[in-house]
Amino acid sequence: MSSHVGKRPSMVASGTGERLTTATLGVVAGQRGWASGKWAGAKKSIARLEPMTFLKVTRCCTDYFPEDMVQFFSVRLIKSPICNGSTQVYGYIAARDERDGMLNYIVNYSRDDPIVVQQGSLIEMTGPKRCILLDSIVLIEFDMRIKSGRHEEEDLQLIDGAITCSWYTHTPSANTPSPPIIDRITGDSGIVDICLATIMSAMVATIEVVILQVLSGSNLSIGSFLDMFDDYEEIQLFHGKIDQLGALRRFVVAVHWDSIMFLKFEVGNNLQYSQHGCATKWLEFQARQHGCASRRIKLKLTTILVKCFGTMLPVDERPAVNALEGVDIRTLNSTHEPTVRGSKTALLFLRHE
Repeated sequence: MSSHVGKRPSMVASGTGERLTTATLGVVAGQRGWASGKWAGAKKSIARLEPMTFLKVTRCCTDYFPEDMVQFFSVRLIKSPICNGSTQVYGYIAARDERDGMLNYIVNYSRDDPIVVQQGSLIEMTGPKRCILLDSIVLIEFDMRIKSGRHEEEDLQLIDGAITCSWYTHTPSANTPSPPIIDRITGDSGIVDICLATIMSAMVATIEVVILQVLSGSNLSIGSFLDMFDDYEEIQLFHGKIDQLGALRRFVVAVHWDSIMFLKFEVGNNLQYSQHGCATKWLEFQARQHGCASRRIKLKLTTILVKCFGTMLPVDERPAVNALEGVDIRTLNSTHEPTVRGSKTALLFLRHE
């Protein structure tokens, strides 16, 4: 296995993997799957658990261990009736695990505020709200439509149905990450690819980004890279303008336990004739025991506060424990690519265009 020393993370996700196997269930509207009795009669209740941000150690911390989780890497519109031009898409993709069986939204857009995408482009994920536990099976439910008229009755059904994720017959070693798989969902009026993987022995990394100062006209793109087998895989967390001050939504990522996370900030401005240019900075977060790591960085005319919390998933409904200590935050040279330390490394990349 490659050590990745000095290697630039790849922007291309692999389409091969053997950790998860997917089986198509009832892909007919109205038969969104209750794959087993666990979800029989399940309703569209939303997952209640928020990302954990505890700062102190609890007495029962030794009772908690990393768990296997499902991580979504991307959702992409592969084919739509509109080949040339933009498509307005709305609806949801959500996961139900065996912790509470409730909807944990990965993508969720209303008809009044659809996402505008082109064929072949990513559909920005809006979740999950919490990590997705893989005890034995995870149900992925979806209902997405293309806004094509003034009334909802005129819209086209993009995809509708459900699939399951479960353990592959051969379970690899916890220290041997496998690349994500791409599951192609073919609907009545298009095709959507979802890319996902199992992160074994994982903890929950919750990232909070607060914009304290910003120059008008700036765009912010947040992506994360996880070391999966022999290459980096990207998770695009956010892409858009940041004309207003304040906190972005929390970003929840499943990360291999006892790993290093690198945060990269690249700040720029899209205004014509702008003299402010771009700036880049790397931060390194060391996953250790308990707590939170935070850092304020200033790049050109943009000031960003970053907090990173590490937690373990609650077991048997007991309180969760944090897994990041207030720790090592090391600012790296703005032009330096981080040196990766083996197969347990997770790279979280924040890019500002």
